[in-house]
Amino acid sequence: MEFTTASPAVSSRCHWARIEAQLVPLEPSTVELVVEEGARKISGTTKNVARLALEIPHLPPGEPLTIELDGQSLE
Repeated sequence: MEFTTASPAVSSRCHWARIEAQLVPLEPSTVELVVEEGARKISGTTKNVARLALEIPHLPPGEPLTIELDGQSLE
């Protein structure tokens, strides 16, 4: 999934990802994400994104989930 916006106040969401805040206001912000459902992993990159929200109902709860963004990993 790839999404770019210049203003999250106007357009912040694409499918299950939402850009909530920018590092530099009104400059393009980009999110590129890949979901590996079998591995329960979301990985990708962001540009000019200060805060990102993910709504992932397509991955059932109860199992560990790994999120890797911009070279940093959360489990």
